[in-house]
Amino acid sequence: MKLSNLDKQFLESFDSSNFKIDMDYPIYFYDWLFERDKAKDFFINKIYLNDLNSNLKNSIEFNKSYLDSISNKINNYVLTKDNKSFNEKNYIKVLDGNLKIIDNNLYIKNSDNIEVIDYPINTIVTHNPYNYNDLDFLCDIHNMTDYNIIIGLFGNITDKDYIKKEKKSLDILNKLNDDYIYDSSIYNNQYATVIASKKKILK
Repeated sequence: MKLSNLDKQFLESFDSSNFKIDMDYPIYFYDWLFERDKAKDFFINKIYLNDLNSNLKNSIEFNKSYLDSISNKINNYVLTKDNKSFNEKNYIKVLDGNLKIIDNNLYIKNSDNIEVIDYPINTIVTHNPYNYNDLDFLCDIHNMTDYNIIIGLFGNITDKDYIKKEKKSLDILNKLNDDYIYDSSIYNNQYATVIASKKKILK
C-alpha cells in the first residue's frame, strides 16, 4: 500500500496499534478525517474572529491535497505539487508549482519557469503541513517579503502528535521578527492554533 502525505500524517497522529492496516484502515482514516474537518472549522472560525477574513479571501493555500484543503470552504487559490487530487474540482482555482523567494520578492516556481504572482493575492496560508520545513519557509515569507502569512495547527487533543505541534507553534513564534497574531485554544477536545501576520499592508 503506497502512502500519501495525508496517510503518513494520519499514522503520525492516530494510535494505529489496534487495527489491521489492510482491513480496518479506511474506516479509521475517514473517521479521523471527519474529526479533523471539525477542527478545521474551528481553525477557520479563529481566522474570522481575528479579523483576518479579508486576508484569507485573497490567499494562496500552500502544499495541501484536496482531502484536507480549506479551499472548498473559502474559495481561495491553491498552490500544490499534488494538483492531481484536485482533478475535476472546477470550483477550486489550482496552481501548479512551488513558492520561491528571490531578492525579498515571492514567485511561483513550476517545471517550466519562475513567474510573478499575478493574482489578487496578499497572503500565503498553510496548516498541518506534511513537512515542517514549510512552516520555516512561511516564517521567511513573513520576515523577508510584503506578503502576509496564516499558519494553522489543529486537531484533537488525543492525537499522538498534539504536543509536538504545540511545541512547533512556539518555535514559529521565536522565528517571526515583527508583529503577529497568536491565538490558541481548546474546545470540545478540538484544538486550534492560528499564527498570522498582523502589520502587513494589503497588496
